[in-house]
Amino acid sequence: MRKKIILILVLLATTVACIHKQSGPVSAWERVNVNMAALAQINDEVATGIIAVQQAGTISVQQAAPILGYQETVAKDHIAIESILSAGSTEAGSKAVQIRGLLNEIKNQGTVLIQSGGLGVKNPKSQQSFTQDLQGIVNLAQIVLADYQLAEGK
Repeated sequence: MRKKIILILVLLATTVACIHKQSGPVSAWERVNVNMAALAQINDEVATGIIAVQQAGTISVQQAAPILGYQETVAKDHIAIESILSAGSTEAGSKAVQIRGLLNEIKNQGTVLIQSGGLGVKNPKSQQSFTQDLQGIVNLAQIVLADYQLAEGK
């Protein structure tokens, strides 16, 4: 799973750098949309990975719960943000406080979970892998937030 997340982040970096359009440079608004798609993909990979580890019997349902709870929060926030973004930049501008709040929630809750050591995974190697995956989500939320603020002109 860690390799998939790293691959996604590398692809994201190259994709964002290589987004081409016929008329001019890539806007912050376009980067927000691309990065939101990547956030959903990474979040899905985290969920798939933790469920697989739990089903293999490596960790209990209770141990998987903190990561799955966070993953669910990310998914719900992502859906809410995508709903706003899909209405266009005018709608997104009018709901800027809500978008920033949701992105900050993803970032802050992920950071708290990582720092608490409450990932529920006892194996040090697996703990490190899930920590890195969750850090990838946190980092991507920060990137989306920065791009969104650029799109807003802040």
